[in-house]
Amino acid sequence: MNRRELLQRGALAAFGLSIRPLRASAQPARRAEARVQRYATLGRTGMRVSDISFGSSRLGAGEGDTIRYAFDQGINYFDTADSYGSGDSETLIGDVLRDKRDRVYLASKTYASPGDRRDSMMRALEGSLRRLRTDYVDVYFNHAVNDVERL
Repeated sequence: MNRRELLQRGALAAFGLSIRPLRASAQPARRAEARVQRYATLGRTGMRVSDISFGSSRLGAGEGDTIRYAFDQGINYFDTADSYGSGDSETLIGDVLRDKRDRVYLASKTYASPGDRRDSMMRALEGSLRRLRTDYVDVYFNHAVNDVERL
């Protein structure tokens, strides 16, 4: 091997070693599977809820596997509303979780305006219960309260 070949091979070897870290960093990072890390008591309710909850405002038809996956990862607090997908979100959550009801907390919401009375709110709640396939929800919110008159 002459001097020229030695320098060429050395330069190629050095170049190869120098880009090795770049190639490794170009690989997609393996993420640890997201799982619930802990459960905390929600205020004075006694409910031990997961540190990750499941919001369903964008939940679409056919996404039952997403709900099942969340449950399998330890999520036990599922939040929905009668207005999400015109009630379809509640229906899907109810269908998927009906046999797990004793292991999850369900929260739902309705939009009550200042003129609404108890009977209209009760009808909204009954509709949510029917869609969720349950006889109770753990938390029921007045959705998007942004005015003191709506309290």
